[in-house]
Amino acid sequence: MTQHRPAAPTPVRPPRTVQPAPRALRPAPPAALPLPVPAAQPTTLIAEVVLPGRDLTAPALPGWTLRLWPVARLGDATLEARPDTPQASAQDLRAALAELGIGVLGPLRPRGRT
Repeated sequence: MTQHRPAAPTPVRPPRTVQPAPRALRPAPPAALPLPVPAAQPTTLIAEVVLPGRDLTAPALPGWTLRLWPVARLGDATLEARPDTPQASAQDLRAALAELGIGVLGPLRPRGRT
């Protein structure tokens, strides 16, 4: 039969302290530069519309890029409008479409929302 001997105790070492780097070796703090502000992305708007005639082509509207689909639940077509500038609003689009004789059914919604 073998006898079990306890292992010798391991010596306890003091914790290692990390000295800060000398001031000459420390990296310089970053310069406080203003962060660039991302440009506002124009919101693409979508709505069902009633057209004044049977023409299903998108009208030319300065300041807007328009696309038209002959698919709609209530109106004649579905209109997608993307402003050329971020300052253009849904009210601006509604007024410009009314001048062309195009009626907007319901609100102009941002694309992707139901």
